[in-house]
This record gives sequence, structure tokens and C-alpha cells, in this order.
Amino acid sequence: MTRDDTPSADLDAAEFRCDHCGERFGRERGVRPAPFGDLDTTRWQRFDCPACGRRGETVFVARDAVK
Repeated sequence: MTRDDTPSADLDAAEFRCDHCGERFGRERGVRPAPFGDLDTTRWQRFDCPACGRRGETVFVARDAVK
């Protein structure tokens, strides 16, 4: 899974591309699986491909918490 050239601070507008099937999708279409281990879902989320289900990218989503 790769993210197109979008500034990391603008995750809402980020577009992902699945390296397996080529599907392009935004944050709203990405499949968010149940968290694993002690992953804090208020800070980190994983976006899996909605078309083929391949494991996607884990991204930091709590930009406001870091200043």
C-alpha cells in the first residue's frame, strides 16, 4: 500500500493505492480493522484496501496532539 504524494498533515485528503490490485481510495473508503496489541486507535489507524482486503498502511492520525 502506498500513499500518493499528499502532505502527511492533510490525511483527510490523502489517497492510498493498493500495491496488489491497484485500487485507489481515500481515508473514508479504507477498511479499518480491529486494533491489535496496544495500538491506540485515537492516534493510529490502519487503512486496508476496500477492493481486495490486503493489509494497508498504518498512519498517525492524531496530528493535533503533537505540537
